[in-house]
Amino acid sequence: VRIEEAKGLRRAVLILAGSCPDVETYFSYDMSVCIDCKQLLSEVFIHRAKTVQQARAELRAAVLEALSLNKSLHVRMADTAFDWANFCSDDFPPEVFNGLRWTVEEARSRGF
Repeated sequence: VRIEEAKGLRRAVLILAGSCPDVETYFSYDMSVCIDCKQLLSEVFIHRAKTVQQARAELRAAVLEALSLNKSLHVRMADTAFDWANFCSDDFPPEVFNGLRWTVEEARSRGF
């Protein structure tokens, strides 16, 4: 209920839940667009299966999908300490994490 209230007020929702399967279940039913940070770290920095640029393009695609389908963007951190400050770019701007600054209008002005 509080999540829907926050969405109605155009506020970002932050859910902190360590190893809580109920959160994963909620987001699976919510049909949100998921960015899995643990997988991203593994593919880019450990296995080197993707470049940072390829990963940024995928992040952009996730934001576009969430915006176009009016879905939540679920950034699953899992047990990672992801360095968003160095990973954000024009393809995935840091404003995505700020509900007041990242509006549909702002996204459209940036080509999303």
